[in-house]
Amino acid sequence: MGLGGYPEISIKQAREDAETFRSAVRNGIDPIQHRDQQKRELLNSNNTLEKISYEAFEARKAELKEDGKAGRWFTPIKLHVLPKIGNMRIEEINQHNIKNALEPIWHSKADTARKALNRLNLIFKYAVAMDLDVDINAVAKAKILLGKTRHKPVKIPALHWRDIPEFYETLIEAGDFITKVDGESTLGKTLDEAVDKMRGPVGSEIIITVVREGVDEPFDVSIIRDTIEIKAVKARTEGKTIVLRVSSFTSKTYPNLKDSLEKEIKTAGGIENVNGVVVDLRNNPGGLLNQAIR
Repeated sequence: MGLGGYPEISIKQAREDAETFRSAVRNGIDPIQHRDQQKRELLNSNNTLEKISYEAFEARKAELKEDGKAGRWFTPIKLHVLPKIGNMRIEEINQHNIKNALEPIWHSKADTARKALNRLNLIFKYAVAMDLDVDINAVAKAKILLGKTRHKPVKIPALHWRDIPEFYETLIEAGDFITKVDGESTLGKTLDEAVDKMRGPVGSEIIITVVREGVDEPFDVSIIRDTIEIKAVKARTEGKTIVLRVSSFTSKTYPNLKDSLEKEIKTAGGIENVNGVVVDLRNNPGGLLNQAIR
């Protein structure tokens, strides 16, 4: 093996190195392999989880929307993993380290924790591709240690498209945005297109993604489709005016309208407390003629 050239390596240094390597051979150690191992250890000392995570993110950018500029791919790792174990060498990280990092959010932010695990799995695969000596099963073992999440999805019956605005009001807070339906972005879609995406067999599940101000990550809400009775008339009172919203003319329109009007008058304390009645027919597609005449 070469010892280096003169004058960088003096004759004295070369003789001492040669004796060191001969001694290693006498002890059954391959000096070339030993030297290469020392080089790898020096190189790997900089392979922290944080460093490899950013490299893996850079490698995946081309697969992400707008090269991942929104930060959603990397955010679960950046917020919940790197602050705790980001300075550790990735080769030293085991399932217990991962479990301890994600345990605080495993039940309270189940979807974010799941995404963090998925990202970590990809980061470890990237490390394997770099020939780093990592435990490729560490993430899977951490998931077993964490156990089943206690997160309970919200189950909401299927909706008619006319009930979507009211559904938004009951489901989310003011200022929230529903950005995806079953992983597909709602950006640029019409109301009909969004509703078509929500339709499906009774008992089947859809996942909507909600963005909320003050929450680090978008979160998912599970909805189980079901059959519900569609009300042809909905009533409300604004001030002293009763508003009757007629969404369609079906066999139930007149009975619904009559019952709704009587209920609102009773709630107001009598007809003397009502200044007027508004019948809202906007976006009504029509229906049975005899119901419209009545």
